[in-house]
Amino acid sequence: MAAYDDIVTVMNTTSIPSKAIQAKYLNANPTVVRKLLPVLLGPEPDDSNEPVVLCYQYEGPAPVDPNHPSKKNWRCFKVKSLTEVAIIEFATNPKFKSPPFTHKKVEKQNCVDVIEEWRKKPYVQAP
Repeated sequence: MAAYDDIVTVMNTTSIPSKAIQAKYLNANPTVVRKLLPVLLGPEPDDSNEPVVLCYQYEGPAPVDPNHPSKKNWRCFKVKSLTEVAIIEFATNPKFKSPPFTHKKVEKQNCVDVIEEWRKKPYVQAP
């Protein structure tokens, strides 16, 4: 599963600038490229056990809030529905700071049931 492996690679890469994911999502606006910072990865909280990823979407179709970081830009995606997945350099508005994802937020989220991967370090752009 190439998309899953690319997501794990991005989550575990600590280089500066950080890496991000670029992909299309089959379930909504399937022709639009999204740029994502994956934070949590694991199975859905249902009987399917399908892998899902919780990401911060910093570019993509509306309604992405351009006032980063914004609570409105967190997205949960089924990994199998991500297409044309590519690892890219994290680059956007230089004032943008990676949104924090604390232990408290991990406990509140309902996207990932059992956390297999968790990106604890912030994403960093090139200076």
